[in-house]
Amino acid sequence: MDYPNSVPSAGLVDVKFVDETPIMGTPTSFSSLVATRVGGDGAMLILVESTGTKQGCRLKARNFSGQVQAGWSVN
Repeated sequence: MDYPNSVPSAGLVDVKFVDETPIMGTPTSFSSLVATRVGGDGAMLILVESTGTKQGCRLKARNFSGQVQAGWSVN
């Protein structure tokens, strides 16, 4: 998963992923973006760990059964 590289309007605002509305220039919620990009199971993810630097951040998420669902970094 190469989010947000695969979503041109995605970015970080106040250390949160957002999908900015290109016309209005306003951010939408990350949770709704994940649900539309990943599908129904995406809503069941829980962020369990994150680290951030000037270069980007690394996230780990677990699904409802406790298995690691996703981990990615953004630069």
